[in-house]
Amino acid sequence: MTDTSSVTKMTPARVTKILDKHHKWLLGEVGGKRARLEGADLAETNLADANLEGAELKGANLSGAILDRASLKTASLIGVNLTEASLWGADLRGANLDYSCFPLWCGSARMKVSIRLVYQLLAHISVLECPDEPEEYAKIRELILPYARKSHRAKDLKVEEKEIKSGKEMTTLTQLNQAMVDWAELRNSRENKGGLRWRSSGMELCK
Repeated sequence: MTDTSSVTKMTPARVTKILDKHHKWLLGEVGGKRARLEGADLAETNLADANLEGAELKGANLSGAILDRASLKTASLIGVNLTEASLWGADLRGANLDYSCFPLWCGSARMKVSIRLVYQLLAHISVLECPDEPEEYAKIRELILPYARKSHRAKDLKVEEKEIKSGKEMTTLTQLNQAMVDWAELRNSRENKGGLRWRSSGMELCK
C-alpha cells in the first residue's frame, strides 16, 4: 500500500472540482478529465453518491471515507486503504482491489461486486489455517475450492498447493508438530538399517 503520510489532505473544494471534470470526461464533454487521485489523502471524505467510475485511485487513503452508493466501477483501487470506509451499496463491479485493505465490517454490506472479486476473496479464505476447528474449516474449504481456483490470484496464493483434507484426515498443526518430533526422535535413536522411505500416506520405516 502506498505511503500517504506525507500527502496533503485534499480539500472538499478540490475534490468537487475533480469530480466535476471526471463527470464531463465520462460524458465525453469538452473540459472533461479523468480523475487521477493516486496516493491522495481522502480519509474521512464524504464521497457518498459520487461517480468515480474508471477513476485512478491507486494507493489512495480512503480510510473512514463515506462512499455509500458511490460508483467505483472499473476504478483502479490497487493498494487503497479502505479501513473503516463506508461502502454501503457502492458499485465496485470491475474495480481492481489487489493489495488493498478491504473493509470487513457492516459498512461494506450491499456492495455490488464482480464475480472476479468473489473468486479472489474465496481464494484468500481457502488458504487460511484454522487449527481450532479443522474439520469444520475443511468442509467449508471443500465447498469453496472450485471457485477459489478460478481467482486470478489462485496461483500467487498457491491455492492448489495447500494440502488440506476433510474430516478425520485433517491434520492439525499440533499433530503435525508432534509427528515432526517423533520423526526426529526415531531418526536419532534407530540405526535405520533399511533406511527411510516415503509413501503418499506418510513416512514408513523400512524393516
